[in-house]
Amino acid sequence: MGSNRRTLIFGAAAATAALAAHAQAATKAAGHKAAPKKTPAKGPVAAQGLPDDMVLGKANAPVTVVEYASASCPHCAHWALNDFPAFKAKYIDTGVVRFVFREFLTEPVSLAVAGFLVARRAGAARYFGVLHDVFAAQPEFYNPDAAEKPIDILHRIGRDAGLGDADVDACLRDQAAINALYARVDRFSKASGVNSTPTFVVGQTKIQGENATPQIEAAIAEALKGPKATPKKAPAKRKAGGHR
Repeated sequence: MGSNRRTLIFGAAAATAALAAHAQAATKAAGHKAAPKKTPAKGPVAAQGLPDDMVLGKANAPVTVVEYASASCPHCAHWALNDFPAFKAKYIDTGVVRFVFREFLTEPVSLAVAGFLVARRAGAARYFGVLHDVFAAQPEFYNPDAAEKPIDILHRIGRDAGLGDADVDACLRDQAAINALYARVDRFSKASGVNSTPTFVVGQTKIQGENATPQIEAAIAEALKGPKATPKKAPAKRKAGGHR
């Protein structure tokens, strides 16, 4: 994130203009198409709970999977729409995995900010549903010829989550919420060392890219095995003799 990241002011009018500008610059969204890294990299990664984590699953699940993603990232949308439903049914709903989602901001930053602001305003119970809808609407956001303007798409998503259009407009110009979002992203970045999205962390294993599910599953299976026990040394045998 650049040094001018805090100059974004999301009044309702500013949000409309900024999102519309990004829709007209849809070709820039293709900048996410760099080949994702798919090889797990071992390293010290903080996976413990952080303030404002959004969480699904049992608190006492044996494995925690952390995803770092952006609401404007096409690769994140691909995994969320194509892989996450089956992943959730197999691991989260069965109590195997506690899933932690941490917000990152990628270009177009205005869409990422707006998506997260609306999701947070909808509340924890509806957060993931709103985020799913933002991901699903990316083709509309990035299409300059879409039937709806970007702000109208956000209004529609908000209404589906029980928010009025005025609620959506208010959250887009809520400077305290914008500052809090950037503070969260800063904390998440410093704690993890993550620099691309989507990135998944299972224990000390970091996995990057939209096609990461097989590696995530392998890391979960490894984590379920638990730490390897250190072999105990047999006690030294006492030498016979020496006593009369």
